[in-house]
Amino acid sequence: MKENNNAVSKSELPKSFGYCFKLMLFFAIGAIVLFLISYNNKGLSEKNTLILHALPIVFMAIAVVFAIIIAIILIIN
Repeated sequence: MKENNNAVSKSELPKSFGYCFKLMLFFAIGAIVLFLISYNNKGLSEKNTLILHALPIVFMAIAVVFAIIIAIILIIN
């Protein structure tokens, strides 16, 4: 029997795409959850409130960085 060498491989994208995509989803969902937690907390001290309001922004920034990396991976391929 002759094998078909023209078949497309199962995964055309590198493994780093999958890792970046999972990390992006983790940080984006984490930012949403942290935003909801910070929005509903009223009785915290000033310092804790500042940290809770800053964390969603940091998480979203990290998610955007991973989204840019994903875009670069897609452009290269």
